[in-house]
Amino acid sequence: MAMALAAAAAALTAVAAIGAVGAGPARTTKGGFTLSGHIRGLLPGIPRHLVITAHNRGRRPLLVRSITVRVRAAGPHCGAKNLHVSRFRGRMRVRGHASRRIAVRVSMLRDSPSACQGAVFPLAFKGRATRG
Repeated sequence: MAMALAAAAAALTAVAAIGAVGAGPARTTKGGFTLSGHIRGLLPGIPRHLVITAHNRGRRPLLVRSITVRVRAAGPHCGAKNLHVSRFRGRMRVRGHASRRIAVRVSMLRDSPSACQGAVFPLAFKGRATRG
């Protein structure tokens, strides 16, 4: 019984939100929370911040422990490797039925091809949280 309760309190995972760099976010949810975000105006070699919103769909508070962003190619001549997004690791408490924002660093490589100028990079967000 104690093991079952411990398993129930284990980490929730949100494989969430297909967003885009340069366009507004779309949402997909799994687990107890959603993640979304977008950014505009990226230029090669100039770092910016991507603001990610974590929304707790449940009544109980969550403690978001990590958020990673997977970048996909913006097109055949602008691969995903041209964009780097840092990850969040820490403890961000999100009350029930509430949202919180976190900013992560984004940078386009200085020597990115011209095909990346104004391109839209699809993003896939993944997060881990525990009840708390």
